[in-house]
Amino acid sequence: MLRSYLKIAYRNLLKNEVFSLINILGFLLGFVAAIFIALYVADELSFDAFHTNADRIYRITETVSDENGEREVVGAVTQIASAAVENFSEVENAARVTIFGRITLGYKEFRDYEPVWFAEPAFFEIFDFKFIEGDPKTALEEPFTIVLTERLAKKYFGNESPLGESMYANWFGTEVTVTGVIEDFPSNSHLNPPLLFSADFKDSFWAENDWSSSGLDTYLLLAPDAQPEELADQLTALANEHRPADQQQNQYHLQALTDIHFHSQHLENDTNAHKGDIAYVYVFTAIGLLILFIAFVNYVNLSTARAMKRSKEVGLRKTVGANRRQLIFQFMGESLLIVMLTLVVAVTLVQLLLPAFNQLSDKTLELRLFDSPLLLVLVFAGLISSLLAGIYPAFYLSGIKPSLILKQPSGNQRNYTFRQLLVVGQFAMAIVMITATVVIYRQMNFIRNTDLGYERAQRLTVDINSQPMWEKYESIKAAFQKIPTVENVTVTNRVPGEWKGIPVAGVKTEKASLDFLYFAADKDFLPTYDIQLLQGRNFRHTKADSAKVLLNETAVSAMGLVDPVGQLVEVTHFRQEKLEQPFVAEVIGVIQDVHFESVREKVAPTMITYYQNPLHRIDYYTLQIHSKDVQQTLADIKAVTSQFDPGSPLEYHFLDDQFEELYLADTKTAEIIGIAAALAIFIACMGLFGLTNLSVAQRTKEVGIRKVLGAEVLHLTWLIAKNFFNLVGIAFLIAAPFAWWLTRTWLSEFAYHINMSVTLLLLAGSIVLLIAAFTVSFQTIRAALANPVDSLRYE
Repeated sequence: MLRSYLKIAYRNLLKNEVFSLINILGFLLGFVAAIFIALYVADELSFDAFHTNADRIYRITETVSDENGEREVVGAVTQIASAAVENFSEVENAARVTIFGRITLGYKEFRDYEPVWFAEPAFFEIFDFKFIEGDPKTALEEPFTIVLTERLAKKYFGNESPLGESMYANWFGTEVTVTGVIEDFPSNSHLNPPLLFSADFKDSFWAENDWSSSGLDTYLLLAPDAQPEELADQLTALANEHRPADQQQNQYHLQALTDIHFHSQHLENDTNAHKGDIAYVYVFTAIGLLILFIAFVNYVNLSTARAMKRSKEVGLRKTVGANRRQLIFQFMGESLLIVMLTLVVAVTLVQLLLPAFNQLSDKTLELRLFDSPLLLVLVFAGLISSLLAGIYPAFYLSGIKPSLILKQPSGNQRNYTFRQLLVVGQFAMAIVMITATVVIYRQMNFIRNTDLGYERAQRLTVDINSQPMWEKYESIKAAFQKIPTVENVTVTNRVPGEWKGIPVAGVKTEKASLDFLYFAADKDFLPTYDIQLLQGRNFRHTKADSAKVLLNETAVSAMGLVDPVGQLVEVTHFRQEKLEQPFVAEVIGVIQDVHFESVREKVAPTMITYYQNPLHRIDYYTLQIHSKDVQQTLADIKAVTSQFDPGSPLEYHFLDDQFEELYLADTKTAEIIGIAAALAIFIACMGLFGLTNLSVAQRTKEVGIRKVLGAEVLHLTWLIAKNFFNLVGIAFLIAAPFAWWLTRTWLSEFAYHINMSVTLLLLAGSIVLLIAAFTVSFQTIRAALANPVDSLRYE
């Protein structure tokens, strides 16, 4: 019996090529989009879940309270890890991890810069990172040892075994020994260091009795029955027994390992390599389901619209004895055949397109059909999809009564209304996605073209990663300036659009303490970045300027200064640490507001001190270049750095490239949503094409009669097409409020953004209407132009 149903279904597919093609292509695109999105969402939800004890690993965070309010930071006092293991049975193990800038690492003649990560031996007892070479129990026990990832081992040693080899490390004044090689950290791990140095915390790294420093990420492995909230309170009480009085109002919390990826946006000092946003998971899940829904709607609409064409088949089958259950199985068989065949093709297509999708989404996704439950999931999804797509047409078609076939040739009005609702739903969803795409594109364009207050084009930054590059500043700067293609050179501690994090200084005012972004720069900072000086003067190349500062407009306003030049500024805290002696400086000038950070944030109060200051030394050279021959300029720059610091490689960045990195996630999201919106529109229009085809076929004789009676082509075209245009108009009215709310919510994440106007909604609606009009008009015009003799010759 099943074989018979499938054979009939196959014959129907071949008999109705247009509708079969529309259904198959709709399901194919829907499944491809849904599988890609499912892989993306599954990867996001799997972050850090691969560890054996993932449900028992927690990271310590701390709510810090001071005169500026409360903020939550990652980290805990140095001694809390060992104290927790000693004092609480709920804590089975603890490990501290931290990152400290960059280091020049080398083997033989090859050297490069790498981030400096330190970890305790217990790190490999808590986490399941796999060793290729070495012993995880002893790899980090001895001082001056290093564990490399597989990628870094190949980078420095090629195919040789690095185990036991010594590497140059300019930080330590001695070489470090390789004691282990681990597999590269999985892409779905919030930790992603390329290497780990051993940290002798008790002796050479931090003092044994240090209960005030908090620059460490501390991870705890808890017992199965531990209560994290109660333990956090106990850790706070334990720390308060030892730490200074001004820190005793702070409160510890325990953040579950599997929460770190999505719930770290609000945390300061977070070393999370892949901060996620759970909102995007919801958005992409909804998009995948919507695209599949649109494909289902096409199948339901076309199947029910073709009901009268199949009514004779149903009547004949019932006449010869077929019951309704058999007919339902037959029509469900057609749905099952289409869905399962399409699913096989979709999986093949996904496998072929996966590298391109990985590049688009910045992921390393894999489609492993036989190494995971994925195959069963896909089969189950196919069965459910065929059921959802086929159940209504099956029950509707099998319910047609033979006696009514000649009495109701135009079909059921209730069924027609249902089809209209589905079409409205399809296009409403498409309009929402088109609106989101237009708004995101406009916002990204606004960010790229907004006046940031400084010039980023043709600005190249050179990192200062060694003592010679810092000590020989005057000579190196002069050498850079002699390069013909270099117009200006400046030195700073940070640069606009900073990717390392701009330090914060606490400034005392009459009313309260304010947090200022802190920059240190020389006299060439303003001209190099083309930043406007509004009042006062710039720095001079004199030692006296080490106690002078420039403020931006927001800082002047926040401090309530009417005549800022000549006023004194008192810095009491730096990087949240209280200074033993406040740094007092005189305001010598006011600069325009500059977006030193992302435009997601409001322009913050900012102070710029002279580069010779007691708080923070220089970290970058910035060169303003004008050459089109960038490679020659880079070669000249490298020659200068090699002359003064031959032992260190050149590290440089173009500022506009780093600026793009700030908004990479939003840009990729816009691209994915744009592709999804295009797919949704295409699938919906295929369904509209099929419905128009049926409508034209049903009204062929009507069109012929009207044309004989003198109706014009334009009138006939509008007569057929107007119902579909009305449906798109209704879809726009339904979609517009939701699209407005959704895009306004997203834009609110940016302190500076485009205005969400009715024009943008009308633009999205017009795009959908034009596409729908083209789809419908193609067939309606052809029907209106047809010779009426062809449709009336048998009447």
